[in-house]
Amino acid sequence: NLETTRSLLSAVGCRRMEGHVELPDFVRRLDTPLFDLVLLDGSDSAQSCADLIQRVRRGDVGQNPFLPILVTSWDGRGAPVSDYLNAGADDVLLRPYSANAIVERIFALAYNRKPFVVTTDYVGPDRVGDWADREKPPMLRPLNLLNARLKGEHIDPIAMAAELKNARRQLDVERVGRLARRCAMAAEFIYRAEQPSTETIYVTDLLETAGQLSHTARRTGLAENKEISDVME
Repeated sequence: NLETTRSLLSAVGCRRMEGHVELPDFVRRLDTPLFDLVLLDGSDSAQSCADLIQRVRRGDVGQNPFLPILVTSWDGRGAPVSDYLNAGADDVLLRPYSANAIVERIFALAYNRKPFVVTTDYVGPDRVGDWADREKPPMLRPLNLLNARLKGEHIDPIAMAAELKNARRQLDVERVGRLARRCAMAAEFIYRAEQPSTETIYVTDLLETAGQLSHTARRTGLAENKEISDVME
C-alpha cells in the first residue's frame, strides 16, 4: 500500500514525501506544521486510525489540527468509513484507486475545502452544509497550505506559524466554551431531575465532559478553566 501510494503521488507531481509504517514514528513527525497532506491507510487498524484523526483534530497530537487528511482503505463497509468521517477525516478513498481519483480528491481539498465545525463531540470539516433546521455552530477557516503549494505561492514559515497559532487559538477557545456549556447543561438537568435513572445519565455525561474540559484546559494553558473543571469533576 505504501509503495503504491508513493508511486501514484509521484506520478501526479508530488516530490517531497515521507512514508511511515510505525504509528509512534508518524505521530512524532506530526510535530512539524509543514505537511500539506496526510494519507492514512486504515485497512488493518480502523479504530487506531480513527482515534489518531480525532486526536489530531482536537489538537492533542501534532501542531496543525487543520491538516488535510485522506484515509485509504480496502474496506468499503459503512461502519469503518463512518468512523473515519466522524473522527474528522476530510475524505475516504477506497482501494484500488487510480491516479485520476487521487488527483480529484487533492484538488477538492485544495480549492473547495469545507469550513471546520467545532462541537463538544466533533472537530472537523462541516458534514451538514444546510443548517436550516439546526443550530449552526461557528465555522472556522482551516489553514490551507495545499492550496498555496498548488498555486506555486511562496510560503513564509514565520507568517504561517503565526496564522496557525491564531487559528488553533480560535479552535481551542470555541471547544473549551462548548464543553463548559455542556457541563452547565448536564448539571442543570441533574439538579432538576425527578427520576434517579435520568440523573444517572447526566452524571455520566457531566463526568466525561468535565474530563475533556480539564484535558483541553490543561493542554491550552487555560489554568482558570482547568481549576473549575477539576472541581466539577
